[in-house]
This record gives sequence, structure tokens and C-alpha cells, in this order.
Amino acid sequence: MKGLKFICSGLFLVVILAFNVSAQSHNVTIKISNQPNNEIILGSIKGDEFTPIDTTEVVNSIIKFQLYSSNPTGVYRIILGKTAYARVMNKPPQQLDFIYNNEDVFLETDFMDPAAKLKVIQSNENKIWYDFIAKEKILKEELQLLEKEVDYYWERKDTSTATMKANEFNQLQMDRESFIMQTVNSYGDTYAANMIKMYSEPIRDGYLSAEQRDDDYKTNYFNKLDFTDESLINSMVYSDKVFHFLVICNDKGFTPEQRETEYEKAIDIIVTNTNQNEKVHQFILDYMVDGFELLKMDKLITYITDNY
Repeated sequence: MKGLKFICSGLFLVVILAFNVSAQSHNVTIKISNQPNNEIILGSIKGDEFTPIDTTEVVNSIIKFQLYSSNPTGVYRIILGKTAYARVMNKPPQQLDFIYNNEDVFLETDFMDPAAKLKVIQSNENKIWYDFIAKEKILKEELQLLEKEVDYYWERKDTSTATMKANEFNQLQMDRESFIMQTVNSYGDTYAANMIKMYSEPIRDGYLSAEQRDDDYKTNYFNKLDFTDESLINSMVYSDKVFHFLVICNDKGFTPEQRETEYEKAIDIIVTNTNQNEKVHQFILDYMVDGFELLKMDKLITYITDNY
């Protein structure tokens, strides 16, 4: 009898513990300045798709949500509402993205400029991510400026200055790549690191002409990218990479027919480099179909459905 009681008590404890684990929640708290009194929406992200999952209102400059262990790890978005200017001009609402990976999240920001004014008070994932994004923004701005200088001095046939600028340009790109790899290696067990890994890019060699640089960049675009992590579907990194590749395959001077032809080539390249995982493969195909539907490019939708 005692043995039976012990077994029953043990089973009861297991059930209670299992319930507690399944019900585990984490707080998402935003301390925000200048937030208007409107409905605030929390939703999940899958590429361009936003799925609302909860709503609330600001109380004493605090926004609070809860996410649970049952919510998938990924990027979530808080729609804060529209500024007065956005309402008049029919512009998008203010929003703030964050990573959820089974931890409490505490952020501080300003409604008028949520991303620029953001401070991560608590959340390892978001500290890693937003520290990277801040550095990445600076590096990208410096690289864009340097590339313009490289082209300018090559065009002027100022070989000495062009060579110096080309070396600076190439070195900064290698520094950026090292920064990405160091971040990934330091925080390899985090979701943020998996997202950051997707920021790797081929070197745009400053010693090549602008046209050769573009061609080389397109040829090697997918070389360092890994599209096998299903969890990254719950973010914008896969869709952003595909969108950017389609953008660089386009040209303002193309006729509609030329554009369709180039996009067909781009689709083949994208599929070849993103089909190693079936769920990711299907996600990318759906993303492209949705995009071409918005652009009313029915021939490309047919091309995808007929070939893939």
C-alpha cells in the first residue's frame, strides 16, 4: 500500500511539474516615451508575414505582453500605432522588432523613433542582435562611401589614390566579415548568432570595375549562406536575402520582357541554393509567389509552379 501511495504521489508530482513547464511564461516589457493611447499589437514574423497574437495598451509608459515556452523562437513585432504625420500621409505605423527565445525581454525606447532610441535592458538575445545591428549600420555606411570613392578615382584614372581606396575598401569588407564570424563564434548557441550568420557577403573587389564587381557579387552571393535552419523561417533574414538578390538582378533600364527573363534566371539560382531543407524550400517558393502576385507578374508565378 505504501508503495502504491509512493507511485501515485510520484505520478502526481510529474503531472504538476509537466504542467508548470508547459505553462512557463516570460514577460515582454517595453518602457516607452511618448506612446499614444491606442491599441498595441504583438505578432510573430515569418518573412513578410505578420500574424497578430495579442493586444494591449500602454499603462504609465509601460507596455506588457507575455510569451510562453510554446511560442516558437524567432522574431516578434510590436505595432505601436501611427504618428500624427503617418495618419495624415497614410504612412506605416511605428513598430519594434525583438527576438524571443524563452527569456524575459525588457526594452526601453521612444514611440517617435523606436529603433534609433532602443535600449536593451534585459535579454541576452536582443543585446547580441542590436549591438550587431548598430555596428553593421556603421560599417555599411562606410563601405558605401568608400565604394563611391573607389569608382570616382578609377574613373579619373588617378591610379595611386584609386589603389589606396581599393585597399581600404577591401580591408573594411574583410574586417566586416571577421566581425560577423567573431560574433557568430562567440554566441553560436543563440538565435541572434544564427541570424547574424546570414549577413555574410562576398567581397566586392575594389580592383574590379563597378560592372565586374556587380557580376562577381551576384555569382558568389549564396556561397557563404546556409538555408537549412528551419527556425530562421520565423524571422526576416531568409526573405531579406532572397529579396535583395532579386533587386540586384533587376535593372531600371530593362523592358518588362527583359525583367521577366532575368527574374527567371534569378529564381533558378535562388531555388538551387535554398532547397536543401524542404520546409525552407517551400517557404522561399511561397515568399516569391506572394511577391510576384503583388507585382502582378503572373508569368513568373506560372514559371515557379510549373518548374518547382
